[in-house]
Amino acid sequence: MTQPPGFFLTFFPRRPLDIGARKFFASLRVMPRNMIQGGGGILRYLRRGGALIRPTRVAIANGLVRRICLSTNHHLVNATAKTIRPSVILSRPLINSFATTSTPDEETETTKSKGSKTGKKKTTKKRSSTAKAKDKPKPRKRLTEKQKEAKKAEKTKELVKQLKKTALEPPKKLIENPWNLAIATVAKEIQARGVKGPDFVAQCSQLAQSISAEERERIATEAEANKAANAAAYDAWIKEHTPLQIREANAARRRLNKIKDTSLRLLRDDRQVKRPRTAYLLYMLDRTGEGDFKYMKAKDIALRVTEEWKGLTSTEKEKYLRQAEQDRERYRQEYREVYGEEPSTSRSTSPSPSTEQDFDTDDTHSVHSSLSHGASTLFSHDDRSSVSSGPVSVQAVTGVPDRAARLRFRAENIYPDHFTLADIEVPRGPWVYLACPGSRRKCPHCKVHVSHNDYVVVAVDGACSNNGKDAARSSYGVFWGHNNVLNTAVPVEGERHHTNQVAELRACMRALLDVVHVKSLFEDQGGALNAVVIKSDSEYLVRGVTDWLPKWKRNGWKNCRGLDVVNWEHFKAIERLIEGLEEQKILVKFWHVPRKNNRDADAMAKAVLRGGWNRGLGLLPPL
Repeated sequence: MTQPPGFFLTFFPRRPLDIGARKFFASLRVMPRNMIQGGGGILRYLRRGGALIRPTRVAIANGLVRRICLSTNHHLVNATAKTIRPSVILSRPLINSFATTSTPDEETETTKSKGSKTGKKKTTKKRSSTAKAKDKPKPRKRLTEKQKEAKKAEKTKELVKQLKKTALEPPKKLIENPWNLAIATVAKEIQARGVKGPDFVAQCSQLAQSISAEERERIATEAEANKAANAAAYDAWIKEHTPLQIREANAARRRLNKIKDTSLRLLRDDRQVKRPRTAYLLYMLDRTGEGDFKYMKAKDIALRVTEEWKGLTSTEKEKYLRQAEQDRERYRQEYREVYGEEPSTSRSTSPSPSTEQDFDTDDTHSVHSSLSHGASTLFSHDDRSSVSSGPVSVQAVTGVPDRAARLRFRAENIYPDHFTLADIEVPRGPWVYLACPGSRRKCPHCKVHVSHNDYVVVAVDGACSNNGKDAARSSYGVFWGHNNVLNTAVPVEGERHHTNQVAELRACMRALLDVVHVKSLFEDQGGALNAVVIKSDSEYLVRGVTDWLPKWKRNGWKNCRGLDVVNWEHFKAIERLIEGLEEQKILVKFWHVPRKNNRDADAMAKAVLRGGWNRGLGLLPPL
């Protein structure tokens, strides 16, 4: 028989027990079971093989309690012995402070029991969590610069496709210019000969000049008939569309001109509603129409009118404010009647000129002044090719009799400080246009400012080798734009003396002669040509035409020394050409620039002397 533990032998020697002792030990044996059954909370669910003392806060070895209980039994200990895994039972406060939920699949970690008197035993405790960790979002893939450019180009391509669909396509025109019609008539004959390239244009020009008088009369009659037919076809095509469709088409054309290197003309439609005018604009029109500022510069006029407007009392401004409100009401009413919808909400306008804006961003530039020749307006309200949203500066002097002020183009008096000389010219396609002074920044796509597509810049320059000597040779170049058929670079012929000054004058004459053809080209495309700026790096040409010519005429073409003016025939021819263009409502301006800003025409003229360029591509007869 298994012997009881040593400490029991010490307190309870081996001798027969009386009845009282037996009852005492019997009560000890059932005490743990009673405590478990009568205990509260978690004790009810413990295995009855274990025992604990209710108020304890430390771990108790079940084996010790079991040995105490079995020591009172007279039967063999091994008869009831059972392998029992030791467990740790904690009191309620400890259970509440450490209890967490767990899942069966979670990992377990080994911990050490604290406060054990017999030794430290390792137990396991499940690690629990309240929620599964959320999946981290995958990092967004970064595009390379090349991929960004490709994506941007794809969006632009789709936008251009939609805009072209909205912009509409007017019917093609028949040839209206008699000279162009004559060229087209003889072109088939020249083409049948197999002639191509620059020689093709030259031979067409020569053959067109040699046609008979009867043929010229027939061509002129046909050109007039074509002009009438084009007008009728265009009007019929316009009426096939609603005014709202034409308005949206013009908006799409403006957008295309900004994002692409194009020069689409806006559609002409008399049904379109005219934009309202602001109170400040009405006041400026009144003041400039009175003629008080005819001897002042454009910049000074704007400053003077602005100061006067700020100095007006509320009563004095009431007249113009009332007129502006009436004009806005007229615009809203006509807008609803013509377009069938409510007009977009306009920006609030303040009487102060510093905040004067157009009625909306689709509007074009305001009328700030008239051209010096009075019939047209420079950067006028009808210039639908421009889309600047801000107020523009006064661009010309009204009614200035001084020839120099009328013909001289002074960019420093027109454009703000953020414009460079290169920014003033806006190349678009085969032409070079004038930038709008109201443009505050360049287009992010085109890298240029907004332009006025009815104001063209043409560069002229002359070159001479052995200047002033008997063996001198001279040439000139006229540059309208890249890949323009009117670009001309030819040697100077028919002159007794070849000088650089003569070459400059001949280049100017060539450009002025071609302006007539440029005007017809613009009109054939549905546009208009209102002004031409002759750009030259020759002070002799610019000052001779603008400053010295009137004095020479008064002196009978004599200079201050009483001698004949050199090259007076050329200056007189230039004056006649300018007068003829002004009769056709085309303003001519002369712009003096540094040589580095006139490289295109200069390179063309010098290339002729080197034998690298000898082409006269102008479609008009040579000088």
